[in-house]
Amino acid sequence: MPMELVAGLILVLLAGLLQGSFILPMTLTREWKWEHTWAAFSLLGMLVFNWAIGVSVLPHLAEAIRLTPPASIHMLLFLGTCWGLDSAEFDPSITQPFVLNPNGYRGECIGR
Repeated sequence: MPMELVAGLILVLLAGLLQGSFILPMTLTREWKWEHTWAAFSLLGMLVFNWAIGVSVLPHLAEAIRLTPPASIHMLLFLGTCWGLDSAEFDPSITQPFVLNPNGYRGECIGR
């Protein structure tokens, strides 16, 4: 089997493991309100860890961002906003069934 395929399979398995265990830290924050848990996740998972990984992997991260076309940055911001709106609706869809789609997804950014 080619090494690229093995590396790809390992990355997929690692991603599945991480995706499946996302709820684990929430067991340590049972006394917190949902909004506090979501804010901690947002701060750590979307800012702190991403920048730490980016700086450690790309020594010239600021230059790479500066050279990125503005259209790509705008699309990134747009899709991130869509994801954020969907994530914000996830908890109410669990605690108030049938108020929203069962998965919390309404497709705000794709016109549904």
